[in-house]
Amino acid sequence: MLAVLLVLPLSTKAAENGFIPTVNIVTTAGDVVALPSEVQQADSRYQLATTRVQWDRINPEIFNDVGEHVVIGKTEVGQKTVKGVIHVFSKAKPVNVAAIGDSITYEYECRKRALQRVSEATEQPTRRKLQCHELRKQRENVARRNVYGSIYSATSENSKYGMNINAKDITFNGTLFIRNNVLNTVVTFDGHNVIKSTTGSNVYVRNMTIKASAYYYGSTEGGGSTVITMGVGNTDKNFIVEPQAKVELYPGSKGTGYGQNAIYGFSKISIENGASFTANVARPMFRTEYTAKNARVEVAPNAVFDVRTTDATEGFSFSYGIDYVIDHAMYLNLESPTKTSFMYAYRNSSISIYGGKISVWNAANATQSRNPVEVFQLSNILSGKNMGTLTTSSAELKNTFGSLANYVRITNQN
Repeated sequence: MLAVLLVLPLSTKAAENGFIPTVNIVTTAGDVVALPSEVQQADSRYQLATTRVQWDRINPEIFNDVGEHVVIGKTEVGQKTVKGVIHVFSKAKPVNVAAIGDSITYEYECRKRALQRVSEATEQPTRRKLQCHELRKQRENVARRNVYGSIYSATSENSKYGMNINAKDITFNGTLFIRNNVLNTVVTFDGHNVIKSTTGSNVYVRNMTIKASAYYYGSTEGGGSTVITMGVGNTDKNFIVEPQAKVELYPGSKGTGYGQNAIYGFSKISIENGASFTANVARPMFRTEYTAKNARVEVAPNAVFDVRTTDATEGFSFSYGIDYVIDHAMYLNLESPTKTSFMYAYRNSSISIYGGKISVWNAANATQSRNPVEVFQLSNILSGKNMGTLTTSSAELKNTFGSLANYVRITNQN
């Protein structure tokens, strides 16, 4: 696991002297990681500039020794001293990530240990704390450029090599926040989180949970980047939004490639009672491959489920196979306005909607509103023109619906 985190100076004197915050590297025992070749240096106006650094030689044996190890480097320009601390943790301990005060703090502690307060003075470092800097006045988080993730565990099918990571109140703007694609591990987000990625995903994980009443905003800049990536294996990979939580995912889009999604690689998505899930931009929002059986998307009563593509020829989802089960949703909107394919599947897929009004929009944007129906189930959905066999409690709807390919939107709104 790896994290490179910096602290913005909190004193004018430090800034005037060209303050370089301590570089904190986090890893687990046995995992050798590299120190960054560049660090951030603050000037008297609290503006940040990148400067290259040369580190003293590191004994690789320290990566087998749980604890904190201090390393020293020098900037190539000015020969300023840079301090680094390599934090080596046991693989058996979960990781808590929490924002405290005006900085983001990464705390690596035992299970059930409360997060400790972080000292505001850089001259009084708190034990086992790792802070990343913010611009003091604008409070804008500095981009993290590590392509392996600010928190890193190598991909593994052995659960002993991963961690359970608990994140709370995080603001991130960088390449990749968390990479923890390890069997049976879970990354959870609590509180208010805004994660923005540049050339990579927000997170690359095996399982992810948004805690009850939490908020998660995730976006990418596009060019092949998916917001939530869950890998290509056929193990269980669950994305869970707990009751009353809210998720908004906005994948960037460059070109027409289908690999720019809200969530990729899942076996199950669960939007629980009263939760809200929104995903909206140009490419397919959901994509699965290599799943042992159809992936499943479940939307519980009173939930909001608003998923749309604005331009994808594949439709709002592109998969080996997905079964959507929507049970008395408070707000439902599935939208794919390209007139080519509502959704694309290699294996027979389905959309099942239980309870509530059904309104379908055709390619001309004309609506056909229906009275409340107990069952609206489209089965045998495949790629191409085979857009499903409808089973419904409404005889009128069954007689007039035709093929899913005729429509660009299914909603329980007018």
